[in-house]
Amino acid sequence: MHDLVAAIADRLFSAYTPSLVRALQGGIKDPLWAEVESSGFLDLLTGETVDGEAFSALLPLLRAAGYHGVPAPIGDTVLLRGALGGKAPAGSIAIERPGQACGYCPDWLATRDDVGMFLRSADAQALGGRLSPGIDCFALGALASAIKMAGAMGRIRDMTIQYAKDRQQFGRPIAAFQAIQQMISRMIEQVTLAEAAAGIACSARNSVIDLDRTRIGVAKTVIGEAAVCVAEIAHAVHGAIGMADECDLHIYTHILQRERLAFGGELYWARLIGRTVLAADQPYLLDFARRLEASHDAGV
Repeated sequence: MHDLVAAIADRLFSAYTPSLVRALQGGIKDPLWAEVESSGFLDLLTGETVDGEAFSALLPLLRAAGYHGVPAPIGDTVLLRGALGGKAPAGSIAIERPGQACGYCPDWLATRDDVGMFLRSADAQALGGRLSPGIDCFALGALASAIKMAGAMGRIRDMTIQYAKDRQQFGRPIAAFQAIQQMISRMIEQVTLAEAAAGIACSARNSVIDLDRTRIGVAKTVIGEAAVCVAEIAHAVHGAIGMADECDLHIYTHILQRERLAFGGELYWARLIGRTVLAADQPYLLDFARRLEASHDAGV
């Protein structure tokens, strides 16, 4: 199932070219949204047959969106539609990010008032329903943000490898130099680590209604830390051209910068994990991890 989702999502989101991404960030209406809507992916977690396998399919879907730099809030929309149980309004939904621009003009915004979280239209002229108090929108946003970063890092890795093969210096590709090879090897390690962490957060044991904040915290922390290394190496290999308008690299490294700050940074989630570990009163971290897995297997 995951391979099929990955292949279809890759074809779908590849239409978001760098030029279109730039235009969407400038505020134009998304010309591809109707196609995304008709794909059925946005209702992945909606319906009576939703199970852990469907939740784990978030990984290839949102990773593909991140790989292609899709500015539309695909993750937020899928997760909130699932949380609303099929009662969500049509259109894109973004979870509000206090103090941070979304980078896209969604149809609906999940925001908070004195009562709790609710949906309002982007023009604030209509209400789209209130979310159950048990829905953790902050954690849902962190989950979507983490997977998007993992996908963007995959694109940055591929772009950096290709650039190192194409860029000539002293009569040969810079990829032939040992120093560049070492840097790219370190980048590949970090991207692989990020993808593994995203997989932990999208485990079939997780669900929209009963989120495992520890898994999400691990993913947000690990992926956020990896993002710093990946962006640093990518721009070091590309040199000054990486920041030029004609180079697309900064589109994807900007995703890393923005998403690291969204819904809690590494320090926020690391503290939460630390408090959870201490409260579990396990002598070793491995014991805590085993107990966590055992509790999920037992359905606790």
